[in-house]
Amino acid sequence: MATKLCIAGKNQIAVDVLEAATALPDVTLLCLPTAVDKGYEGWQPSLFAAAQRLNVPVVSLEDLYTQTDLVFLSVEYDRIIRPDRFHPTARLFNLHFSLLPKYRGCNTAIWPILNGEVEHGVTLHVIDPGVDTGDIIAQRSFPMGEKTARDLYFTCMSLGYELSRDYLPRLLSGDYSATAQDPDGGSTYKRRDLDFSKKFIDFDQTTVEVLRHIRAFTFPEYQLPVVDGLSIVGARAVSPDDALNGADDIIRRQTADGMVELKVTANPPPPIALQQSGY
Repeated sequence: MATKLCIAGKNQIAVDVLEAATALPDVTLLCLPTAVDKGYEGWQPSLFAAAQRLNVPVVSLEDLYTQTDLVFLSVEYDRIIRPDRFHPTARLFNLHFSLLPKYRGCNTAIWPILNGEVEHGVTLHVIDPGVDTGDIIAQRSFPMGEKTARDLYFTCMSLGYELSRDYLPRLLSGDYSATAQDPDGGSTYKRRDLDFSKKFIDFDQTTVEVLRHIRAFTFPEYQLPVVDGLSIVGARAVSPDDALNGADDIIRRQTADGMVELKVTANPPPPIALQQSGY
């Protein structure tokens, strides 16, 4: 009897994982897009449209509660999954964009930059009654470097796809081990913990903090950091003695311990992802 596998989520990673799942043998494939996904392609591809193209049935979350022998994989799905609502035989997994137990919850492409992390990554874990608190199956990491929030999100999508693709056969067969998270370690961020008005940069911070702030709020599909009513599209630390580029789109600002040079624009691209869940 074929195992039922449901891929739930959004964006490129969910589409790629769904496509990879079509190659698995002896699997009845199901798809659960987010509520806002109506099949239209935008800055990210539509999982709903991919399911239609691949002839994969689209289901609701409620449809899944009575399914027996279900394997459920969330890749950027935006609703909290409550295991007690599923059949006891269901196995539930999530691909989270952080190195758990760090950065449980929301905005995992922003907080690591603001906090000065040098490493980030993705985690495949069992879904339990908590939020991103389930036992860890596997992780993959990468150096942060000078990535913006957009860079971080896309890197997580790419690495998260590879991890999900590699582990799908093992999730289906049960050939995996899982390790409990440290209940006293890690961190959790809720949606309300982030004030998006912080895209207006506070130059009373150090140069390092200012540059982190700029990178953390650089995701053009959602927003860009702002100075003097202008959108910042690039930034670097400079010395006051460095020659000033005379271009109209270059300005400098003093920080608490130095100076930054900013590339700005009065005509940024309009945000096109505001109708979707945050990154």
